[in-house]
Amino acid sequence: MVSNEVFVGAGTMATLVPEMDMYFDSMLVTFANGNNIAVLAGVDSGKYKFLTNLYVGCRAKVTDSSDKIYHVMVTSNTESSFTFDSNVSDINGESGQITENVDVKLLGFGAPVIAPSETNQKLLSDNWLGLVNSFSPPSVDVETKELALLGGNTRNLSLQYRGAETVSGGSLDISLNNGSWLYYALGKVTALGATETHAWTTTTSDRFIANSSTYGLVRVPSTGGIEYPPLATSAADTAELAQTIVANQVTTVATAYTNGDTSLVLTDATNFAASGDGTINGVAFSWTAKSTNTLTVATLGVDYAAGVEVVDNNSTTGLALSYDTIESDSVLTYTFGEANGASLPSFGLDVSYRKADVSATTAVDNLAPHENIYSRIFTGCQVNTLTLNFEEGQELKTSLDLVTRRAYDVVTDTANNYVPHNGVLNPSGLKNFSATASDNYPFMYSDGALTVFGQTFGRVKSGSVTINNNITPQRYIGNTNRQVMNEHIPAQRTYEISMTALITDTKLWDELRKEDGEIAATNALGENTKLTLNFTKNANELIKMSFADYIIKTVDIPFPEDKGAIEVTFTASARTLVQGSCQYTGKWALMH
Repeated sequence: MVSNEVFVGAGTMATLVPEMDMYFDSMLVTFANGNNIAVLAGVDSGKYKFLTNLYVGCRAKVTDSSDKIYHVMVTSNTESSFTFDSNVSDINGESGQITENVDVKLLGFGAPVIAPSETNQKLLSDNWLGLVNSFSPPSVDVETKELALLGGNTRNLSLQYRGAETVSGGSLDISLNNGSWLYYALGKVTALGATETHAWTTTTSDRFIANSSTYGLVRVPSTGGIEYPPLATSAADTAELAQTIVANQVTTVATAYTNGDTSLVLTDATNFAASGDGTINGVAFSWTAKSTNTLTVATLGVDYAAGVEVVDNNSTTGLALSYDTIESDSVLTYTFGEANGASLPSFGLDVSYRKADVSATTAVDNLAPHENIYSRIFTGCQVNTLTLNFEEGQELKTSLDLVTRRAYDVVTDTANNYVPHNGVLNPSGLKNFSATASDNYPFMYSDGALTVFGQTFGRVKSGSVTINNNITPQRYIGNTNRQVMNEHIPAQRTYEISMTALITDTKLWDELRKEDGEIAATNALGENTKLTLNFTKNANELIKMSFADYIIKTVDIPFPEDKGAIEVTFTASARTLVQGSCQYTGKWALMH
């Protein structure tokens, strides 16, 4: 034992890290000893630092200077570079040329999003998990080989060694105050609506922003207008969000303006239009001409001091895209859809154990073993099974069973060590934890409604809805790290609904005994026969989903010994989620 103070539960913490595609433009590829090493461009090297070998096993799409595309795997990474398993350029065959600039798209599975930091290594891991009742971290199972060999003179084993690692288990039980987990269970966002639209400028800091046309939602955690995850800037990537957005040119008053003046002197009007309209200190105004940094204006009606903000509504730089700024009180509506491809969205879990009086901004110590903070990052977490549970008098709960790609022990072999949870320790500082207490409250059973056969089923006492993805982990030849699972592939998706209710007629029993099979979304008369579940909160927050093509599998009608009300338990399985029916409306910003 190297320390007298023990780790205790009061010092434990777990937060979510989004895993999304990250773009690193103009990385410099160098060929050394047969390795393809791509180093961050100078403009990016001071923005963030990678965790050493965190991205081993991740896939990347690399585009060289001639637009040739390579699909490769990361075999190692430093704070500022990736090493790939194969060529990402053809320059090594060109005489005298040993470097080239390439664009790297690091694919999201198993790739936690970095956070801005000029010093310590950080991830965008300051995201609240919600009202977690219990959490079981994934466990690491190490395959152990034990061989007797053909040696005599002993009954002892002759050789032991370790094989592949498998990360198994991992579960969360959550009192549900938002519907974001449905995204991870189903696989995609098909529509996103925001109630507020704002001009985006480089002075805006720590906001979520959305692109209305592509439904993407990312975060700007610092001034400068830089989005995280890092996104593409080239013209070839116009379908993506731009990395640096200046939707409206912004500057300040350089010389104090006195009412009646016809000249307004700005600090920098280089990119302002020759004439146009804008705002000064939030008030609309216009100008008829521009000379260097001086605008010709009509009388503005008020004095303005130097330093007041001036915005040009006419001029843009970078890619001209439309953005919604997601404020803390923005109400968002997500529509979730079924992903039918070979992958589901993933996320990381930042798990730490720290001793008393270790501050939020303290980095993991470089002691061996660690004494102050024990930090692990579970990457490539996906929802294998999601179960919504509701019971009379209780809140709406969800149970999540996870599959996990890798358990990463934080490496501290540099001077710039890792700061867990992006430097946040108090839950009130985490993203999506609201200063308005009611925003954090869960959905309640009493605010739910169930419709079966197109009619409200009013006497439901408890129930559950289970989405099972049947994910199977895959490990392939060429995997350079025994700790890493190459891929998770979902198989047959199933939906199961179970309810306990008081009955007033034989409808459920009749449906069980029918010979015509499934219940479609509408019957022969055109009537709605979907199975629909709704939960509401605070009037404008909602979780809903509808199933069609479902079949009643079991109906259990007991004989009550207490002579009381008869409680029937029934189960149904659904083949399809009604397209566009699964929605969450609320204030939770879901990066995707």
